[in-house]
Amino acid sequence: MKTSTTGIVMLNDEREHVWSKNNAENEAVLKKWAKVIKEGIKNIDGSSPEVVIGSKIITLVRIAQEVGLGIVCIRAIIQLVFGE
Repeated sequence: MKTSTTGIVMLNDEREHVWSKNNAENEAVLKKWAKVIKEGIKNIDGSSPEVVIGSKIITLVRIAQEVGLGIVCIRAIIQLVFGE
């Protein structure tokens, strides 16, 4: 059965003194979520979705652009998280 690929990306604070302290923990959480999705979601034929993890944790718009998140997506995320 053809299944959609699930992509996960982590957003973090842009202040270096914050993200430098918690990036490792955030990466571990991201990998756990990928495992939960991969092992916990099954198609009717028993197959699992492919899970792709972002290559970098997003701390700046520039990094989001590097990993392929479009500006429209970034604005939607900011609006969802911050209500702006």
